[in-house]
Amino acid sequence: MEYIELCQKASELRKKGLYADALACYEELTFGFAGLCTSWDYWGHAYCLLKLNKWREAETFCRSYREKEEPFQPIDNVLAWSLYYQYIKGAEADDTKLLTGYAEEVLALCRKEDKYSPYTATVFQVLEALSRKFPYPAETILQWAEQLDAGLLDENTVEVNRLDGKKMELASRREQYYMILTRALYECARYEECAEKCDEALSHLTAFHYDNDVWFRRRKALCLFYMGNTTEAIELMRGVFARKKDWFVRFELGEMLINSGKKDEGASLLASAALERGDPEKKLKLYAALARWFDNNGKHETAMAHYTLIWQLRVAQGWKEDEEIRSRLENEKVDLSTIPSADNLIQKLFPQWEELANSNREKMQGVIQKLLPNGKAGFIVTVDGKTYYFELRNFKGRREEASPGRRVKFFLEDGYDARKQRSVKNAVQVMPEKNC
Repeated sequence: MEYIELCQKASELRKKGLYADALACYEELTFGFAGLCTSWDYWGHAYCLLKLNKWREAETFCRSYREKEEPFQPIDNVLAWSLYYQYIKGAEADDTKLLTGYAEEVLALCRKEDKYSPYTATVFQVLEALSRKFPYPAETILQWAEQLDAGLLDENTVEVNRLDGKKMELASRREQYYMILTRALYECARYEECAEKCDEALSHLTAFHYDNDVWFRRRKALCLFYMGNTTEAIELMRGVFARKKDWFVRFELGEMLINSGKKDEGASLLASAALERGDPEKKLKLYAALARWFDNNGKHETAMAHYTLIWQLRVAQGWKEDEEIRSRLENEKVDLSTIPSADNLIQKLFPQWEELANSNREKMQGVIQKLLPNGKAGFIVTVDGKTYYFELRNFKGRREEASPGRRVKFFLEDGYDARKQRSVKNAVQVMPEKNC
């Protein structure tokens, strides 16, 4: 078969996706007609190896070509993809030095704006691997994130099937980029840049996933707080708190309020953060803040219970000893070998946290009007006809007592009606009348 005829056949087979047959033709071309072959013929050979998952062979072939011929971007892209599939995709965080070495080679082979190259996919694989490391390598992540250009990233979302058969939409590359970048900037204490990028994300992205719009606002609020703009930070964080009740949001808003002079409201939020679900060992700074508040308000014994809790949690995790905590406990003649377990300390502190959390909330009375079909929430109606949403996890009684017609007492807390997209007041700490 002549060179031109063989070229046409190889190209047609490749375009039809018959890569094994096409490869046989390209092998005959590149070995039998080497003097006539163009760069595109060599690319076709390499491309078929790549599509047949013969990544090592594709790598070897492309490297051999690059040693003998002038640079050809399509060949470089195939080499980059072969490196990506062999060494980068799905890489674990335990050997980031090897991973980043190959990633740097891929970036050197590709152009950032070339959508047919693995440039963007490679950077994201590195970022994902680095994000799984502890401690969080913010500076390194920032260096890699800065290899990307937001304007070149795809804003289209991807739909995947979950294990339960339902479809789930994933965030776009651009949304992922802004989340990674702003976290790294925040962790590097580059607060002004972080706030600016949060604003950029909120104004440029057209869709948000996993409530990322809320998390961008939270990150911006924290940046504003650390830059000294406490008033604006509190206003922004109140909006976050209306939608998110996580313990760390309560803690952050509480600290902002205390810092601004609104100590009672802030302390109430700190206590509610202690009550909220979350791993106790992650709440050490919160417990320290509560210890200071109790100490400053004449409740030294309760403050010491918090310091003891911090000590026990650190011991349980095998963490380095905190000299300041040790000094506090030894000055109080606390025998570190006989102190209660962390679980017992939390159980003893629980009533005091509840009392402090409710101290700045409005107390109400009403009747459970109805429960929602999902059995996880319901509504309470008051004497004046106002209704308040509550979650069953906030009901402080036996589950069977949470039934329509049951008289209850409760407290109000800021919330958010997602369906109507507005701030509301929700019922928390809901108690059957007999328990009040």
